[in-house]
Amino acid sequence: MISTYQNLSHAVQDLIIFTDIINYSVILILIFSLIYIKNLNHYIATALVLTSAVPFAMPILIALVKVDMTDQAAYPLAVRFLRLSLWDVKEFWTAMITDEARTSFEYSRFEVFEGKDFGGVRIREIFQFQRVPIAYLYSIIPLPFSESQISFALLNKFLFVMLIGYLIHKKALTNNLALIFILLPSCIIWTSVALRDTLVLSVMCLIVLFLIEHKLILTFFFLLVLALIKTQNFYMMSVITLFYVAFFYNRENIYRRYFVYFVILFAFIIFSSNFDKILEYFNEVRKAFYSFDHPLEPEGFKELVININMLPEIIFRGFVFYFNPAIWKADTVAKMLISLESLFFLLYTYSIYKNSNKKGKNIVIFWVVSLFFCLSIYGLLVENVGTAARWKFPFILTFILAISYNINKDKRKNKI
Repeated sequence: MISTYQNLSHAVQDLIIFTDIINYSVILILIFSLIYIKNLNHYIATALVLTSAVPFAMPILIALVKVDMTDQAAYPLAVRFLRLSLWDVKEFWTAMITDEARTSFEYSRFEVFEGKDFGGVRIREIFQFQRVPIAYLYSIIPLPFSESQISFALLNKFLFVMLIGYLIHKKALTNNLALIFILLPSCIIWTSVALRDTLVLSVMCLIVLFLIEHKLILTFFFLLVLALIKTQNFYMMSVITLFYVAFFYNRENIYRRYFVYFVILFAFIIFSSNFDKILEYFNEVRKAFYSFDHPLEPEGFKELVININMLPEIIFRGFVFYFNPAIWKADTVAKMLISLESLFFLLYTYSIYKNSNKKGKNIVIFWVVSLFFCLSIYGLLVENVGTAARWKFPFILTFILAISYNINKDKRKNKI
């Protein structure tokens, strides 16, 4: 068992390196460029400058709270593999499967266990199917280094700054809402670690942005990107996209509407005919998560059986997932703040609903129902508080963006 002191010692050693400072400098250049073109005001820019430095402190914070984030070792290595291979696809895949190719690369920043493990993650786990397209997407971010977990977290910060700048430019985010997003504790935390959640958030935000703007080609393009980086989110966002088109797109285009109805019907038939297989796979995933959280209580797992009597529990699980971590169970300041976030967004959504007319209320109801549809599925899947907090983060920010932009856009267009 590694002591907290040893964890802190390793964290301090990995705290600041020259390559990470260079990465951070590039982020600063981006922020100042956005100020120059008047895309960011000084308050938002200051918040981005300060929060973009948080990755430097994350190794110590993670060591102090003893959070298991083993996945963080995988993503920087995957990007580094790809960049070292200079986008040679054959060499990249060869490096995944052969010991000879793996030993040809230098791992000066990562500890090797028995020649097979990197930071506690087995080399083949680094190259799971979904990590390959993720590595390609992160490798094109114009920060020069992916040497450590801090380096990769700074890639996430660069991506987040680009997202905020673009959404403000498109008038999808007001300055006040942008500032709230930037300073949210969950946003600060999950954009400051070496995980894919910032990429998932960015893609989901672009999906709802182009969906609301009726740009279906771009919507479907980013849905395909989402399918490559987080498949389960792709399925949920695809369902939401179809129903949004059916409910809110121009009723005069009858052919498009009939096509959407046909796709929904076809998808329902496919889903119904394969329901047993889908449920079996869903239970296998649930069991894997349960075994991870309860390694000494394997007999406590109960398979999920879906029927009409389960509807109240499904809805209840969605609310539980939304409010995780529960405020009365929050044993750290971070968990307490994330709990208060959930309450804040509930009140924020209600205030928008209350001040909208019938069409605006329908928009709010659609996005709220969509949010709890997604969270209910995840609520049936996992119980771990940390996992719940991380997985709900992209959904909540995406759907708050959708509600705000959808309402404001229609106000400007139709004076609702």
